[in-house]
Amino acid sequence: MDPAGRFGQRLRDGVLRTSERLRDPRWREHDREALRDAGDGLNRALEPLGRPRDVPRPSTPEIDQALDGLRDLLAGNRPLLRAVLYSPDLAWARFRSARPDLMEAFAALCHLAEAAWRCVADTPSPDLATLRPPAARLRFLTLSEPFRHRADDGPWKPEDDLGEHGVYDAVFGENSWHEYTSRCRDARRAWLSFLNAYESHPVLARADPADLERELGLLAFRNGRPTTALTLSGTSLASPAAPNADDLAIYAEVTELHLLPRFRIRQATALTWLASPGSRILGLLPAVICALTATASIALAVTGHFVPAGWTALAFYGLLCLGTLARGPSFATPWLLRLPAAASLGLLLLSSLHPTWWDTPLRGVTAPCVLVAASVGYLLVEARNHGAAPLAAVARALTVTAVGSLHALLVALIGLALVVPAYMESPDAKTRVHHVLDSASAGHSWHLLFLAASVCLAAGVFSQILWDDRPITAPLAHIHRRTG
Repeated sequence: MDPAGRFGQRLRDGVLRTSERLRDPRWREHDREALRDAGDGLNRALEPLGRPRDVPRPSTPEIDQALDGLRDLLAGNRPLLRAVLYSPDLAWARFRSARPDLMEAFAALCHLAEAAWRCVADTPSPDLATLRPPAARLRFLTLSEPFRHRADDGPWKPEDDLGEHGVYDAVFGENSWHEYTSRCRDARRAWLSFLNAYESHPVLARADPADLERELGLLAFRNGRPTTALTLSGTSLASPAAPNADDLAIYAEVTELHLLPRFRIRQATALTWLASPGSRILGLLPAVICALTATASIALAVTGHFVPAGWTALAFYGLLCLGTLARGPSFATPWLLRLPAAASLGLLLLSSLHPTWWDTPLRGVTAPCVLVAASVGYLLVEARNHGAAPLAAVARALTVTAVGSLHALLVALIGLALVVPAYMESPDAKTRVHHVLDSASAGHSWHLLFLAASVCLAAGVFSQILWDDRPITAPLAHIHRRTG
């Protein structure tokens, strides 16, 4: 599919699938008729906004005046307004067929999207107020499309003969590139505000989880997938650009309010890495060192060296602290540090029990399996209640369980090898605990370790009820200094 066709498909996908499902099946044809019937009036309203390239472009005040006229046209023609908002791909196809030049058609859609947003943004009419979410969506997707093709050699690239920014520099008036980027950032912020409160809007509340997540992906990534971040920088679209302060704020909000609560760990990690300042390779190096340290701890435990494994696990968490200290919250986010912090509560429980639980533990796997299964069930319900689709909730709950199990195992190693022996009742307790954790009784040692790890995992998962307003995957912070 050509880039213009993909843009049209993007306009129709996402939450508009829900509106198509909720509306009468004939409304799609009604939208087509409304666009066709309004053809002459729409062309007259758009005529002052577009001029041939060899004619001086309108100024920004002239554009604003013409946009107000287009807004009045939409406000007085509800079928046309609904057609523009609920079938924007039809409007795009109409402009493409009437204007052979892609940039002229795109500028017309930009003006239509801006006028539609003005029509519903500040109106006291309840009927028009319900149209704000699709209007915000259309405005953002339209204005952000060129940024999705930054540094690409394709039809969206600025024309060299029209200056550094091409036609985009004249969409909202002569030399108005700064105005274009400003409105695009405002559009992204407005659309995100509706997605942040999607349960308050009937159509968004009934959208399929996958469709909502597609919209969230387009806010942060160029193509909706975790490969390249969307940067709304004012630099030339012909060259790459690093995320600016506004981009980083959007990334943080999407990650914290949507990706992590839905257990989308891979996307959150990718966005954190893409948004890291400086060299991405150097930014990835501390995380690799931490991962290798955790792997070394597990390897030492597998070979029966439990006490060195405990020290190595302790070094792993020390490196996480140093990485967070050096690189900030973005480094800590993918490690889900609430899990090991809460898993430590399991150590408090274990250290308070009589030594017979580890000296002569009851054999069998029933207790660890019950605790792990309960943890998986809790995480599955939490993922589903935070908006994940059924199958996605299962996969994501298992992913978080795997991360939590790794933390629980490392915490259990630290506890059994370095902490619990110091709190035993008898004088020779430390010697007896280390005898239990040696290679000569490996089966007994691993059974003991699984018992401890399963308790730590369950403690880490179920202690989430202590911070009911925060998901278990949230960053290890409680206060947020944001409006609202």
